[in-house]
Amino acid sequence: MTSEADLPFELYSKIFLHSLPANGVARPHPHESPLLLLQICRRWRTIALATSKLWDSLFMEYRHDPGYEAVSPFAVHSTAALMDLWFTRCNGHTLSLTLRSYKYPEWTAQLPHFLDLGNFNGSPSELRNLTILVIDGVVPSVFDCETSLCTKSPLLAILRFGNLFQSVPHRLLTSVAAASSNLTILQLESFDPSCPLAVLDLFPRLRQLIFRYIGHRSEDVNNHAPKAVVARVLSSLYIEGYLGDMLQHISAPSLRHFGVNVYDEYSSHAAISFISRSRCTLHRLSLCASTQTISPTLLRLGEKVSRLDLLNFAFKTQATGAVLTLALPHLPRLENLSLFSRDGSADVFNEIFRLLDAHRKSLWRVHIILQPISEGDQPAVLPEIEKLVNGLHHLVEDAGMRITLQTPHLQWPDEDAVELNMVDMQLSYNAFPPYEPVAWSIYQ
Repeated sequence: MTSEADLPFELYSKIFLHSLPANGVARPHPHESPLLLLQICRRWRTIALATSKLWDSLFMEYRHDPGYEAVSPFAVHSTAALMDLWFTRCNGHTLSLTLRSYKYPEWTAQLPHFLDLGNFNGSPSELRNLTILVIDGVVPSVFDCETSLCTKSPLLAILRFGNLFQSVPHRLLTSVAAASSNLTILQLESFDPSCPLAVLDLFPRLRQLIFRYIGHRSEDVNNHAPKAVVARVLSSLYIEGYLGDMLQHISAPSLRHFGVNVYDEYSSHAAISFISRSRCTLHRLSLCASTQTISPTLLRLGEKVSRLDLLNFAFKTQATGAVLTLALPHLPRLENLSLFSRDGSADVFNEIFRLLDAHRKSLWRVHIILQPISEGDQPAVLPEIEKLVNGLHHLVEDAGMRITLQTPHLQWPDEDAVELNMVDMQLSYNAFPPYEPVAWSIYQ
């Protein structure tokens, strides 16, 4: 019998599971193509190993779930070796590396080891995209400037630290800026409300900034009286937290996408002042439930907005309907609407359909993501979702709308999944296995 240690690294990678057919239907994906080719025959395996461009992306995910066996002691210790294997096989092509973990302390404790330069035979100099998403925090040594991959990658263009609930140290950002002048997308969290000002100063080519302030409201920015920052090339900004003071010191004339989730009235008014002062032309707005009071004003400033995201709005109330009713007259170019709901109940599904049906003549593209539904609640919720799906089918057929419905981790019965996949391709939804990676934010 073959021991675990004798099996290929790919068998312990979540990406290998993704290459398997789901519900009898193969689902090729650029990130899975090398592993799919490896399985065909010996000749195609040779071709896949020799085609370095196929190995330009690696996604690994570990979940804290008793029924999920992706993280065994051997798998944890082999992760660095797996990453080294990918670095070697990409052989000069820019590499995208995504590591995601959900409250799994064993994996989190090993993260610095995975990202240590000393563990790689392949060259990390080709690293272009590094994304680390860890729910429940990381150990501080992951930000070690001397050994971290992100400080030794001159081609690095995308750097994301998400859901860490820890402040990314300024010294790490300084090291990244010294290593790469190509960074255009940055996501981070900090206890320092003035961090975005420093970031925009360090990375003048930054085009997208996602910043989450994880502290309490502070007057530090005003006390230190920082200079005003003009982010001339910044085209996308998403902020969260008590950031009114920071917004008073920044302008972005090239901004096209503004996302805001602020917690107090002062920050809300600062957001409006920021948009007015920037004199930018917005094409996309992302509004959270906390911004309901300023939504009307922001909407009036976005007459050229073609995409509107409503994040975590309470669909049981009239707030979402009121925002949409207000939005449509002020957004004559609105074509795309995204709804992200944390409430999975029959009332919510009915309200979503009612809103879409009422605006069927105005909307062309709709994307819906529902809150992940636990396995215990699925038997009761599934019939209600099926009713919603039937209603969405009518909108697709009668109004010509393009609708995407994502139900993360929801297990559709096999016969339903096959039937739904065969219906109009304009209406697609999650019929994949329960641990398929799904969009975790508006940027995926």
